[in-house]
Amino acid sequence: MGEIIVEQEILCNSYAEAKKISGAFEGFSIRWHGLDSNKYIRTARYIRKNQTVVSSHSVMIRYKLFHNSDFSSYGFIDCASLKRHPDLPAQLSGKSEEERLEIISKIEEDEYIDHCICFYTSFDNFYIRELSKLLKRISLACKVSLACKYRCDVFRVIYNENDEWLERYYIASNAEIDSPYQMLRLDDEIPFIPIKMSVVWKWSEEWYYNKRDQYNHSLRAWSAFSHAVNKDYMDSLLYTLIGLESIYTFDESFIKAQLKTSIPVVLDYISADEIESLYKLRSYFVHGNITLPFYGDIDLTAHRNYLLIQKLSSAFLDTIRLLVVHDSTKIKVKDDLIQYIREKRLWEYYQELEQEDEKE
Repeated sequence: MGEIIVEQEILCNSYAEAKKISGAFEGFSIRWHGLDSNKYIRTARYIRKNQTVVSSHSVMIRYKLFHNSDFSSYGFIDCASLKRHPDLPAQLSGKSEEERLEIISKIEEDEYIDHCICFYTSFDNFYIRELSKLLKRISLACKVSLACKYRCDVFRVIYNENDEWLERYYIASNAEIDSPYQMLRLDDEIPFIPIKMSVVWKWSEEWYYNKRDQYNHSLRAWSAFSHAVNKDYMDSLLYTLIGLESIYTFDESFIKAQLKTSIPVVLDYISADEIESLYKLRSYFVHGNITLPFYGDIDLTAHRNYLLIQKLSSAFLDTIRLLVVHDSTKIKVKDDLIQYIREKRLWEYYQELEQEDEKE
């Protein structure tokens, strides 16, 4: 049996922060189905403390992925297939990648059974097809767990190929872009409270990865969040609004009015006027009347837009975290929100809008 070691180092500013981050990974495990395996990946945690350099504290998270067989010169083949076809390595050796894939495909066609050969031409091929998806899911869950306060998308992967131990670094997000979700609100005074990774993972499994063929607001929200964190400012604005609309609206009428009323009730740091401004900003961008803002832009208007989009990003992230904490498999978030709005005597606002629409 072989293994792949994945290490994720998360830098932080103090030992107290490192303990919080480490605590978020306590009891975190993942069911691993790749490389002909069906085992749990359990995590090991290490805190690296430096007494002299404050910024060099870090938490190392280590995952061990066990698998059957190994990566050889001809690629990876699961043990069950090697037992069924002991001459397969000889057939594949010395062949091009295209020729090897054709040989595997031909064998699967000829067998007329449900046996699928687990085959990858190289470790890079395996990473692109399988491992990258897992690392992106871990990175995305970390962003929710740690409130996007720390970079958690860099992974060191140690593996054996052709009887030689190798290591590679992979980035599980688009690091080339200037995203409003990169290191959100590092300077605020709100105490940092991580959510357990096991809780975030369970929520995303139940309400997204296991229900892609169904429509629900969490499915749309998580999908929008996964896109928003990997986009530049303007594209991120579009996906963030899509995600917020899926959570804070309960019908297709007066969507913007619903957001302007509902979001400030739940998150008091963003106002109805700011949400109105963000919708105008989206309209300007879609129609080509505004350029992409960036950090430190000397144009004051562009810089204000930059900060406004970042505030909306915080609102979306905090909303996702609220959904996870309250577990939407047990709480109907939209119904609760409607009830909350009614209790706050804001429901009349929607009724007035409906009456005005009927008059028109």
